Amino acid sequence: MNASRTITHGGESYVIRFYRQGQQHEEGLPGILEEPVSGQLWSFKNLQELNQILEKIEQLREEALQV
Repeated sequence: MNASRTITHGGESYVIRFYRQGQQHEEGLPGILEEPVSGQLWSFKNLQELNQILEKIEQLREEALQV
């Protein structure tokens, strides 16, 4: 089962695709985070990794604004 959702984080929009394979969820809920404007993709294995990616993106954006 695949599911897509668009979210807004820090004023930016992203598309999140979750991929559920079989009935086992030992490794979490894998997926892909996509920035539609640039087409950049990040893969994640669980929601904790997704959150870490979003935090890193926010940190990089703040650093770029300080330059």
